[in-house]
Amino acid sequence: MKVQITRRALPVWVTILFVICLLTLSGLFSGLNLGLMSLTPHDLAVIQEAGTEKDRKYAKKIHPVRKKGNFLLCTILLGNVLVNSTTTILLDTLISGGFAVAGATLAIVIFGEIIPQAICSRHGLQVGARTITLTKLFMIVTFPIAFPLSKLLDIILGKFMSVYKSISRSID
Repeated sequence: MKVQITRRALPVWVTILFVICLLTLSGLFSGLNLGLMSLTPHDLAVIQEAGTEKDRKYAKKIHPVRKKGNFLLCTILLGNVLVNSTTTILLDTLISGGFAVAGATLAIVIFGEIIPQAICSRHGLQVGARTITLTKLFMIVTFPIAFPLSKLLDIILGKFMSVYKSISRSID
């Protein structure tokens, strides 16, 4: 019988730090999905004209990125899946098997979904504006996959339409 001893690729404290960073990114992606995608380019244009001074500043930062609706959506979703999958893999190096999956699922649901969506449903404009640089960075990183997917969505579903256009078309 041969016993094989394996060394960890990363020290435990580094793995825990990575998991915390990944959960933070998961929360950010989840919150941005709700906060940014619920604001149409039309909404942002209205806020830029009639919002408070802070909201106008936030809307002005977000508007150029939000106009790329399907590309932004693909970026956010790809980023979220990437960090959530990586979180599970890293947790498996700390605690194995079913406990890693259960722990990752619980952590992702609480810290990567529920809390961020509760925050961004109330402060999505502010969070979106303050993290726009990170969002743009992820748009660059995921570009090789997100951009072609977004173009495919544009072809299949059409470019993003504001809620108002779709309502007026359904009334006509």
